[in-house]
Amino acid sequence: MNKLLTNITGGFPFTLDDLRFQDDATRLAIADAIKTIAGDGPVILYGCGLTTVDVNITVAEGAILWQGEIWHVFPHNYAVPNPMPEAPHWNFITANDAAGSKVFEDGQTHQVYQVRKAVGSYLPLEGALGSVYIDSVPRLNEVGNSTENLAMAAAAELPGRTNQSRSIKRGAVIGIDAGLSLLLLGNTFIHVATVAAAHRPVESIEGVTPGLDNIDPLNPHVVLMYKIDPDGKIYIKRMVLTGAMTAVSFKLNLQYLT
Repeated sequence: MNKLLTNITGGFPFTLDDLRFQDDATRLAIADAIKTIAGDGPVILYGCGLTTVDVNITVAEGAILWQGEIWHVFPHNYAVPNPMPEAPHWNFITANDAAGSKVFEDGQTHQVYQVRKAVGSYLPLEGALGSVYIDSVPRLNEVGNSTENLAMAAAAELPGRTNQSRSIKRGAVIGIDAGLSLLLLGNTFIHVATVAAAHRPVESIEGVTPGLDNIDPLNPHVVLMYKIDPDGKIYIKRMVLTGAMTAVSFKLNLQYLT
């Protein structure tokens, strides 16, 4: 963090440039710290809860990171139509603080206290520095979270599943939630699906999972080995010494770190 050296004796010639330097240093340090966590935003850092009553929305106090700067949200209300055709907005605005009215040496009066804040509204506010849809702004604990469907290769979705087979990212942890069925020939690895690029492991992962043989009702239970390579390809094979073809179905639920 940049620093204004005020420990030098001899009569410091303090000017507005010195204040500006210190202000910029503080703002830059805060922006650098928060960017390591949430990028440039927009991200809700805390608070900003919304309560809807009829056609009015009450906004709780909070803070939003936008374009590398923290914008405070003071408690307020705004009206919306009922029903709402589209989501309301966060607006990033500047306003004058009444206490900042100063008379300069030349006799001119200027407002020197600028309040920078975020406010909610149904439509973008005229004169705002920028606005974003409220429902597009995640909370800090949601940053980096995402869900991606698996790209099918030799496998098909297991009938009856509510969700499509997918990978789920929560922070640095990736979870695979898949239900697949396919034909296997012998005990060789078959490429069944591919994980999205942002969810792929750093190194290969191997393990076993139970499955069902859909052809042999007398011996329905099988053990399958899976492998996920850094290119995202998921492979499956039967752990038996056989060259026969069989139809299997299985679920794959695991977690790993990115």
